[in-house]
Amino acid sequence: MALITCPECGREVSDKAASCPGCGAPVDTSSRKKYCQHCGSQIDQNCVVCPMCGKQVAELNSQPGPTPIIVNNNASSSSASSAGTPAPGGYTGGRPVNKLVYCLLALFVGGIGIHKFYAGKIGMGILYVLFCWTGIPALIAFIEFIIGLCKTADPYGNIWL
Repeated sequence: MALITCPECGREVSDKAASCPGCGAPVDTSSRKKYCQHCGSQIDQNCVVCPMCGKQVAELNSQPGPTPIIVNNNASSSSASSAGTPAPGGYTGGRPVNKLVYCLLALFVGGIGIHKFYAGKIGMGILYVLFCWTGIPALIAFIEFIIGLCKTADPYGNIWL
């Protein structure tokens, strides 16, 4: 929690307060916000890296000493940021699928690769269909079912594959 100065009475006020407890003047919090030029999220004015998309939004202050390491070579939008919702943990590969649907498909019809088709991995789905008679895809699908259960879903119930 940071303290800011009330514009009316000069008292120190919590940055989370809507008004000054001393004089009752409203504290403007919108002036301490800016928008990320990559994903459009409203972020704190002092942010160097956007907490939503993970891209650098400001230059680092030049201070003497070792150079901080921030590598931002994301010139174009990734698939997750173009979809509008970044994945948990900043992972931006793959696509989101409903966790419940994916796990049920992997458990019950994973041996013929239906869960792979659902996840948009058509080539893997075809391989599962071609080798379903061996039972190996069913074993792999059961393992993928367990892995899917262990993945953390986003607020919409999606996991990223």
